[in-house]
Amino acid sequence: MEARDQSRPTILVMAQFRRLRQGTCSLLRSLPDDAWDLRGTSRRAENVTVRGLAEHLALSDYRHLRALDETLDQVGAREGLAEIQKAHLDELLKLVPTSLHL
Repeated sequence: MEARDQSRPTILVMAQFRRLRQGTCSLLRSLPDDAWDLRGTSRRAENVTVRGLAEHLALSDYRHLRALDETLDQVGAREGLAEIQKAHLDELLKLVPTSLHL
């Protein structure tokens, strides 16, 4: 599977990831309030909650986005782009209506 992903254009892989994450977020948004505290056992940990898994997912996404943001700066990938396309992660997070505590 990794070889297949490496042969695909980056924009395609990013689009697939975005669709997957949108689906996951949609499912999480549709949960009733009392479902967030439901407990279960994952393959790696004991007694995890839906909330815990969602928080882990958010933190993982933040770390990957931070690394991508830094890499874009290091390799100069933002050069020559319109100003609106040069927004850094910190600037984009200001658009989120609630706060993100990491």
